[in-house]
Amino acid sequence: MPLRPSFNFNTIPPQSQMHLLSASPFQNFELTRILGTAPTGGCAVAELLEAIARIRKHDPESWYSQFHALAVKAESQAHELLNSGQRHAAHRAFLRATSYFRAAPYMLVPTPSPPDVDRRVLHCAERSALAFQHAARYSDEYSLVDFEIPFEGHRLPGYLLLPRPLPLPSAPAGTSTSSVRHHPVLLNIGGADSTKEELFFMLGAPALKLDYAVILFDGPGQGLALKRDKIPMTPAFERVTDAVLDALWDTAERHPEYGLDLGRVAVAGTSLGGHFALRAAAGDGKRGASASSTSTSTSENEHESANAKTTAAPRIAACAAVDAVYSMWDVAATRMPGWYLGLWTSGYLPESVFDWSCQQHMGLDFATRWEFALVMWIMGCGTPGEVLRAFQRYSLRTAEGAEMLADVRCPVLLTGAPDTIYVHPALSSERIRRELSGVREVQVWVPEGPGEGSLTGKVGAWEGLAGRVFAFLDRVMGVRR
Repeated sequence: MPLRPSFNFNTIPPQSQMHLLSASPFQNFELTRILGTAPTGGCAVAELLEAIARIRKHDPESWYSQFHALAVKAESQAHELLNSGQRHAAHRAFLRATSYFRAAPYMLVPTPSPPDVDRRVLHCAERSALAFQHAARYSDEYSLVDFEIPFEGHRLPGYLLLPRPLPLPSAPAGTSTSSVRHHPVLLNIGGADSTKEELFFMLGAPALKLDYAVILFDGPGQGLALKRDKIPMTPAFERVTDAVLDALWDTAERHPEYGLDLGRVAVAGTSLGGHFALRAAAGDGKRGASASSTSTSTSENEHESANAKTTAAPRIAACAAVDAVYSMWDVAATRMPGWYLGLWTSGYLPESVFDWSCQQHMGLDFATRWEFALVMWIMGCGTPGEVLRAFQRYSLRTAEGAEMLADVRCPVLLTGAPDTIYVHPALSSERIRRELSGVREVQVWVPEGPGEGSLTGKVGAWEGLAGRVFAFLDRVMGVRR
């Protein structure tokens, strides 16, 4: 029996027994994603259901108008609550505004070649970020520190969230921190269409409750780095996470009062973000192997040698790869017939004909148009053919055929999604597991049913996901409660 690679945006998985929020499988998935933020403050259920009733199938304008109205309402409520002295309620209202402003322009896909991006996309992204910053300001449980990341001539936007409110006791750099409470650190990596603010609702908020410090950021092709700064995505995302880790180490040195435990730093990501998390762990493992091979060498300047070893030492203690994609080319194979892809890759089908056929399909099907246009924008590509060639670079196998995963050394949690819209676990998480040859501990979790987390990205089941992730991270990093 042939393996089913995945379902696409126009198919409801037959095993998926759940109430549908929309007649469109695509919109149903995205609405479930938003509804799933309710436990961490990303929506209020009744007002969301009320808005859903007024959203028309595959109509970006009705989607935008309903979510934008919710965002403006939540933002207005937050200010009214502040004026009446209700800080916590205002904090929650700002969180809802954060989520709704993210969702509002989601269906407003750009027109490709060259990309013509609706101005509302950037406007809402900036308001989402501002609402999130306001929410953090009025939190009684955590604090937000600006965390810009220097990266190849850019400054990527990010947040460092600390599980205690400001002001923090200050201490001069280099002083003893024995009396400071230390926090393990979660570096949460986004995927193809998430934002640093949305990641808060998934793993950020639960991490803070468990006394983790959290780093959220928009990398190239993500969030404000794409929409405001126009930085396209890079497949070599380990360079990005290296820059984030450099910024973390620098911050810990300058602010010992933050209590950042650099011996317990974990990376986590979902879908393409899971792919990036694994690349980060592989790059870190390779870096650690390089440090070990040179650790016995001598140096005329012992101080410089010690600094060099510190810089080269591995920095990632654990990795959680949620429904990670092994290769984006595998995703492409779920979107069109294999024989057709074969004709194109072998050169029998001219590029112009291939692009024309994809564009015809985009014109007939909203979900296909949205998906192609979004990825073309994110990756800085002008045609469908360019996108698919770019997909070949988003792989955990190098161009020379070597397995990047062979370099991973830290413990890894892998999850799979049987009711996926992308790649079935047999072609993703199970394949990744086989290639993690140098890891002492790999835990695999493939839940059954949407309520347990069988949908892509565990949408609608983020509470259960957080429980699994932090039970694993606590155990392998020696965090005691």
